[in-house]
Amino acid sequence: MRETKLTQIFFVFLLTLAVFYPVSKFDFINFDDPTYVTENSQVLAGLTREGALWAFTSEHGAHWHPLAWISHMVDIELFGKDPGAHHLVSVFIHALNSVFLLLLLNLLFSSSPANLLIAVVFAIHPLRIESVVWISERKDVLSMFFSLAALITYVSYAKRRSIVSYLLVVAFLFLSLLSKPSAIILPILFLLLDYYPLNRIREISFVKLVIEKIPFLLACLLCALMAIWAQGEGGGLKSLADYPIDVRFDSICVGYLTYLAKFFAPLHLGIFYPFEVYQPGVGSAAFIGILAISYLVWSKKSKYPSLLFGWLWFLISLVLVIGFVQIGGQAYADRWSYLPHIGLLIGVINFWNAACSESLKKYNSILAILVTISLITWTRLQLPYWKNTESLFLHTIEISPRNFMAHTNLGHFYQSQEKYEEAAREYESAVAVAPQYPVPLTNLASVRALQERYDESLELLIKVLAMKPRDINALHNTGSVYYHKGQNLLALIYWLRAYSVSREAKPSKDSIYSLLEQLATRGCSMLETSNSKTLFTELRDFHNRWPFPTDTPMRLGIEAALKCQDSSD
Repeated sequence: MRETKLTQIFFVFLLTLAVFYPVSKFDFINFDDPTYVTENSQVLAGLTREGALWAFTSEHGAHWHPLAWISHMVDIELFGKDPGAHHLVSVFIHALNSVFLLLLLNLLFSSSPANLLIAVVFAIHPLRIESVVWISERKDVLSMFFSLAALITYVSYAKRRSIVSYLLVVAFLFLSLLSKPSAIILPILFLLLDYYPLNRIREISFVKLVIEKIPFLLACLLCALMAIWAQGEGGGLKSLADYPIDVRFDSICVGYLTYLAKFFAPLHLGIFYPFEVYQPGVGSAAFIGILAISYLVWSKKSKYPSLLFGWLWFLISLVLVIGFVQIGGQAYADRWSYLPHIGLLIGVINFWNAACSESLKKYNSILAILVTISLITWTRLQLPYWKNTESLFLHTIEISPRNFMAHTNLGHFYQSQEKYEEAAREYESAVAVAPQYPVPLTNLASVRALQERYDESLELLIKVLAMKPRDINALHNTGSVYYHKGQNLLALIYWLRAYSVSREAKPSKDSIYSLLEQLATRGCSMLETSNSKTLFTELRDFHNRWPFPTDTPMRLGIEAALKCQDSSD
């Protein structure tokens, strides 16, 4: 038996590595990877004391996940900016996660071929691609690693009531939360395990089981508050004005059925699925479908308890990401199925194993092999789309032509390759689909400026600032356009506006210093002093409420600029 278990462990681990090994030749992509690695100065410095402090105190990227930041720093320390190595680290962690799932299943249900199949399908299902292959989603595989460790130690604690096991649960839960705050759902899953298959609820009152979870809940509350703070600072949280309750209801109901459908038929997989407003009745029909499935599962709970357990795991695990609290502009994401699909796998495979007749059971091994081969084939066919930015977003646009995010990122890629007309075409497609979204407008303005079509660029930027007056990129780019048009005072004003929004607006800061140095050399002749009273008034107001007392050179430079008005009066 021990040799069989070890063989299964090695099989799951090596199969996962083999299926995902092609990613060793893949590149970074331009969606979030610059934020997480390639343009993040703290991460690119490697593992430093300053970087570790930053990881725990920063809301960079509208997220708080210090352990994920530190893992990227370790990668840089070990491998530099080699994308293949970064990819393989994520694959390695995912392979460990698949093994951990097998160990958890063996603890919960005793060793069986069904457990092996669950672990294999979990490991190689095409919906794992986004979590494993997208370097920015290191937080996903890392959080899952510690979540599964917490679940394993919780089962151990429940069976032995050891204080050491309990403390390990707290530790692993906290590490999972530090990797990605979505792990706050784990205490609810612990309670679900108490119901089935641990059956602790028969021996211990529900109130005592909840009290037992208080340290877990406190850790989750702390990390939830940090996550809300980070999302609030980054503008990720969407209000009811942005997404009304009826629209969210439709999206939630359709979302649950979408995750269920993609579990069985992982078709039309991309990287970003835009939020949709459905026709009247669609959400209600989906809700009725969820109720019908829930009723059927509930009616079979006595005969097939693992089916109800798996369905509840699926429903509960999706609560944080399904849309009750809307974050960003996506309706759903493949990566969000990472934890929920464990429940579906447990429910579906154990149900099949228990429900099929004896005459069919002799074919279960053949069926398992066919399922495994099919998933390997489909995952391997999907992997090449993630090779680089262009292939990924071309594929996403092919399956979702009105995907504004895909058009925007493909345009950004073409812009980086100096293919300006191709970039403009993609940005215009994004604007046509989502005119309320400022990023493609800002990027299109940037392309027009690079083409020296400054008036067109300025017109676009004015539209962006009308929608989002504190948009740092739009403010900076507006300043740059005015600078190229020779309107240096206006350029200075817009760069100062960008810098006042955030001290992380380094391009604006550098531009301000450069302009002020030119002012010191060339004098007031470079500033448009006539008919500029309003601009000088804003400049003086900014000087009077100067928010950065340590930045003396810039303050002195602004004082020099103000003297230009005095000399012109």
